[in-house]
Amino acid sequence: MKRNTFFKFILYLFLLLNSSLFFSQTSSELNDYYTWFDSVIGEGNTGIYNGTKYIEKYITEKKNHKFFLLNEYKTGNLIYNHQPYYDVYMKYDLHEDELIVKLPYGSFHLFIKLIKEKIDEFSIKDFRTDLSPKEHRFITNSLFKNKPEASSLGFYEVIDETSSITLLKKHDKGRTEYIIDFNRYSKFTDRNYFAILFRNNYYKIDSKKDLIHLFPDFKNNIAAFYRKERKLSKTNKDAFFTALVREITTLITKSDLK
Repeated sequence: MKRNTFFKFILYLFLLLNSSLFFSQTSSELNDYYTWFDSVIGEGNTGIYNGTKYIEKYITEKKNHKFFLLNEYKTGNLIYNHQPYYDVYMKYDLHEDELIVKLPYGSFHLFIKLIKEKIDEFSIKDFRTDLSPKEHRFITNSLFKNKPEASSLGFYEVIDETSSITLLKKHDKGRTEYIIDFNRYSKFTDRNYFAILFRNNYYKIDSKKDLIHLFPDFKNNIAAFYRKERKLSKTNKDAFFTALVREITTLITKSDLK
């Protein structure tokens, strides 16, 4: 442990003395650097091994689960206690709103539920298409000026960001119980919703009225967009709200220039 601490000190000192060199690196190069750094000091000595043991509480039937995307550990990136970690195997529990990581420990693996208050942000890679994997980025609502749901700390996916507005999606799964052959099962059902950050304030979007109330100067434009893209609003809400937020951003920009 002392030897690893010494290595850590030397490497951080080297980083400090050569900060201009490292700030000029690409994100991919920094990713490779941090992966190498962890291999030098040893995975078991990094701060990500700080949480509670994860134990599954519910039994579900095949194909039903409470996790984001799939009931599998997928690689992603994480900022935990202000420290970046790359290519970490993780699952996002949508029902409990918790992040679970799968970490090497000798010849075994540890399954750890991370301390939510220490998570700054994380991203999960989606390999379900033949194209390059999409990264789903999540931020915590502790950053919002007006925190939603009062006391609950949670994560929101960043769907799109413009110069004025950040489009968010809250992934959530509700649970119901049923019994088959005297066995108790849980069924999880999606109940997602959208929200926006405008001037760092949070606003949940339940209807067209919510957007008109927030942007009254653009009432006619918003109503026209809903009429024009009615089909898209039913088939692909991510694309619908992304296009709408970008249009509102354009209107804000034009209004500011007057």
